[in-house]
Amino acid sequence: MRKKKAQIQMMETIAILFIFFILVFIALIFFFRLTKSNVSVEIEEAKELSAMAIAQIASSLPELQCSRFNELEANCVDILKMENALDIINTTNYFNLFSYSKITVRRVFPDSVVNWTIYDREPNEVEDVRPTYFPISLFDAREQTYFFGIMTVEAYT
Repeated sequence: MRKKKAQIQMMETIAILFIFFILVFIALIFFFRLTKSNVSVEIEEAKELSAMAIAQIASSLPELQCSRFNELEANCVDILKMENALDIINTTNYFNLFSYSKITVRRVFPDSVVNWTIYDREPNEVEDVRPTYFPISLFDAREQTYFFGIMTVEAYT
């Protein structure tokens, strides 16, 4: 009689351990899926922050910024400086600042649309493109007029 009671208790213990390990396994699967989704969200945020950093650097380049009486104007690009700096930026090494990206400035208002490509370096294989748009004012020193423009920074990953 004692032998049967011991066998029943052993079977109960094995069943409880089996259920316990199934619950632990389900909890681990849930934890790893949650961690995987958090990591992918953080990777996406890092890519967006990188694109924003490139856009901020591009908009604050001294080669492009407007200045009056040695005072810089925020979110302003001087068209004359930009046109003269295009050759310098494309021939010298700005890769440390911009990495693989494309930076364009587009005049939108009030005249017809005009585009300038400031920097363009595309990797051999493109996985993803992160465009970031900044409204800027464009100053034409020849006519002493301002235009509305958009700076587009496309960061390649």
